[in-house]
Order: sequence, then structure tokens, then C-alpha cells
Amino acid sequence: MKLIEWYIFRRVAVSFVGMLTAITAIVWIVQGLNRLNIATDSGSTMVSFLYVATLLIPSVVPLIMPFALLLATVQIFKAMNSDSELAVIKASGGPKRLTIKPVLLLALIAGLASFALENGVTPYSRQEFRTFVADVRANLLTSLLQEGTFQTIDSGLTVHIAERLPNGGFGGLFISDRRETDVELSYFATEASIVEDDYGRQLLFMRDGELHQKDTDDGAVSIVKFNSYAFDLSAFAPTAEAYIVYPKDQTTAYLLNPDPENPRYQENPLEFTAEFHKRMTSWTLPVVFAMIALLLAGEVRTARQVSFALTGNAMALGMGYFLLVYTTQDMATGSLLGIFSLYAVPIVAVAAIGFLLATDRAPGMPAAASTALRPFGRIADNLHRIGSRRGGSGAAS
Repeated sequence: MKLIEWYIFRRVAVSFVGMLTAITAIVWIVQGLNRLNIATDSGSTMVSFLYVATLLIPSVVPLIMPFALLLATVQIFKAMNSDSELAVIKASGGPKRLTIKPVLLLALIAGLASFALENGVTPYSRQEFRTFVADVRANLLTSLLQEGTFQTIDSGLTVHIAERLPNGGFGGLFISDRRETDVELSYFATEASIVEDDYGRQLLFMRDGELHQKDTDDGAVSIVKFNSYAFDLSAFAPTAEAYIVYPKDQTTAYLLNPDPENPRYQENPLEFTAEFHKRMTSWTLPVVFAMIALLLAGEVRTARQVSFALTGNAMALGMGYFLLVYTTQDMATGSLLGIFSLYAVPIVAVAAIGFLLATDRAPGMPAAASTALRPFGRIADNLHRIGSRRGGSGAAS
């Protein structure tokens, strides 16, 4: 690259990394706090809490990248306009590609990073997250129960154990289940333990006990004695969630060749196909967002023309395109036309914006809309300043 192209690339890249770091940190904290109950309820350490929050990062970074790149590009070009740098480049006879090439190169790098995350890291992090949460919640009953006390696990569900056994099981188990209005269930067992079956389900396995079933309408009681009795732990632990592996949790290789016996696949095979094509096209988001930023902020402007509304306009167009892509992704799970749209939308967007850039045309926005978007522009400017500080401190270190 030429010196001026490297200069623009470096400035936008530093701002992009700083802004991406700032927004990711905010999302990481918010997502982590939303799942704080997983760590506190299970008695996990702070390390477990941080581990759970970190597993979410690969999933959110590809969604943040396009917006961070758009904001970084707009802010840097606004600064270059304010300092008359773009005017000098144009006055010296520099072609427009001097400003377009470095931004598109950075967008392609961001797109490749997004592609690598979504097809390599994200499926494994999502599976690990779901496994961790499922294990914690499956063991929640074990962690909550205390010897010699009656504890209410849920409304109408009371559990009592006489002692904890050295092998992790329970001795002298009693369960009263009054959650159903027409029947009352009482379980008595000499011993009980939590086991996992061949399908990965957590089961409460009771030995040498009785089941008392009372009909609340006529008061009739039936007693069933058993040597062993097992059932899904979720029946007694309503906070436990089944560990369901969704198509977005699967690896790309699995999506190409899914297991025909997979219940989710049998229910909707097109959902797996749609997820594969989504991963093949979602990397284009940073490219389209960068082109939107170049379209709106890449022109030479006077100091008065550089306003907060410029950032708001760019965010509005970017959000509109993002919602369009999200809609097509949702459509793709139900029809082949939706899968076709996954490819058609970015192709049409790149062609249309590329034509506008090549012909020096820029879309306008109504004055009322620009005025309404000014507060968002100020927020974006503040994020840019935060990101610049983070990026600057990171570069200095």
C-alpha cells in the first residue's frame, strides 16, 4: 500500500480495535451479569463465573464487528474532513481509491476473522457453554439439599434427606410432590443417587422404596413398592434445562452431514441447511457496513457539514441492513427462497453501494430524520473516544 493508504488503514484499524474492545467489554459484563445466578446458585467460584461469561464472547464478536467498523470508519473520516486531510488528498489529484482501498482491506480482514469465529470457535464455545450450564443445573438439587431439613425446591415440591453418603448419594430420601391439583405424590427411598443414562440425561435413581399416590378428589391412596425407580431429574428440579444442541451449536462439518437420527434434524432439516448458508454469507456484514461508511463519510466536506447527524445516518443505514439480513436468515429456516436471499441480499447491496461509490453519488436523508438521529451520533462519538483511549493504551503497552 502507498503511504497515505497505510496511514488511513492504521488510523481506522486502531479506532476499530479500540471500539470493538470497548463494546465487547460492555456486552461481556452485561451477559455475565445476566448469568450470575448460574454461579451463585450452584456455589461455583468467581473463576467459573468468568469462564461462563468468556464462552459467550465468540458468539457476540461477529455481531459487534460490523457496527464497530462502521463507527470507526465514520469517525476517522469525520476527523480527516475536519482537519482538511481529505480535501488535501483530493486537491493533490489523489484518486478516490486511496481512501476506499484501505477501508475495504480492513473490512475483508474483519470478515475473514468473523468467518473463522463462526465456523471454528463459536460452535465449540456454544457447546461448552450449554454443557457447563446443563451440568451445573443438573447438579443443583445435590448442591442445595442439606441433611435433616425439609427444603422446598419449588412451589408444592418438598425434599428431605436423612444423610449424605460418601459416594455422593442420599440416604433416607423423602419427596412430597403437590404441584398437580388432582394428585399428591409421596416418594420414600432407603437410598438415592443421581446417574446419567446412555442418552446423557440426568436421572434420580431410587432404591428400596415406596410411591404413595393420593387422589385429591376422593382421597383414595395407592401404594407401589419398588426395588429401583428412576426418572428424569427435571421432574424434581424445574430450574434444570434439557441440554439441547441447536443447529447454531453444531460444527460446520456436522451441518454438511447431519445425523439423520437427530430429533431436531428430523423435525426441520432445512434449519440445518439454513445455518450452514448463514455461516457462508454472514462474513459479508463488515464489508457492506464499511461500504456504507465510505458512502456517507468518504466525501470531502467542509467543517460545517461534518455533524453528529452523519454518524446517526450511517448507524440507521447499517441497522436497516442488519435487520434485513436478520429477516432473511429467519426466512431461510422455512423456505428455499430464504436461503437464496442469504446470497442475493449482500450481492445486491455490494453492487448498489459500489455503483454509488463509483459514480460519486450519496443517498440523502430527510432533515427530520437527521435531527432525530443526532443523539445517537453523540453516543457514537462518546464510544469512539472511549475506544480510542483503549486502543491507544493497548498500542502504548
